[in-house]
Amino acid sequence: MILSLPLVGYTLKAARRDRLIWIVAVTFVLSICMSFFLSSAVISEKDIFASVFIAGSLRIFAVVGLVLFTCFYIRRLFDNREIEYLLSRPISRTSFVLSIAFALSCVALCFAAFAIIAVIASGSAAIDISLYIWAGSLAVELLIITNAALFFSMVITSASGSALCTIGFYVFARMMGQLLGIAQADATLPAADLLSFVFNGISMFMPRLDLLTQTSWLVYGVKDVAQSLLSIAHGVACIPVLLCAAIFDLIRREF
Repeated sequence: MILSLPLVGYTLKAARRDRLIWIVAVTFVLSICMSFFLSSAVISEKDIFASVFIAGSLRIFAVVGLVLFTCFYIRRLFDNREIEYLLSRPISRTSFVLSIAFALSCVALCFAAFAIIAVIASGSAAIDISLYIWAGSLAVELLIITNAALFFSMVITSASGSALCTIGFYVFARMMGQLLGIAQADATLPAADLLSFVFNGISMFMPRLDLLTQTSWLVYGVKDVAQSLLSIAHGVACIPVLLCAAIFDLIRREF
């Protein structure tokens, strides 16, 4: 089998043992309460403010929670030599990475489901195609950042270092649109043509997270549905690349 069900269950038990789901659930509830509290101080468009604040804050909390759990969990496997014991069982290294990635992706989808339910339950966002696209892009964004954290934690021998690299990767992906705009708009920059060429090349392989999970969709709707779906498809295509990089690193590693 490509997936090892015992290893998937082992990873999910680790998430339960760390009280990850409960901590995130409490954090989400506090974020929703804070959103409504702050919106009560707004003179006009309170519902819009609450919708934007809830969607944005829940996305950030979910990203940070997934990055920290993934990085520290993987490094704990290495530090406690659990990975050597697990690989001594009849399981290939490829199946090992895919099984852990599948379990972590299930956790990421649970986070996305919590956030989507919270936004719907708040009653501040209309249930239409814009909400569906926002929900799908949120799930894809969390899957990307989870698999990116898995890759960096395989490569970097420090949990804090891999977490910082993953956050840097996330920030860079969220800023890709601004970087492309600056490189293409300001011709006075040194080597402007070279910078534009480099950033355009990077954007082909980097997930364009700036085009995903836009809170403006919940307020003004999706302007270009086809473009949004294409951005989601591009994000989905980046996930196998991250998995292949993590598998390659583990295969060449010697224990």
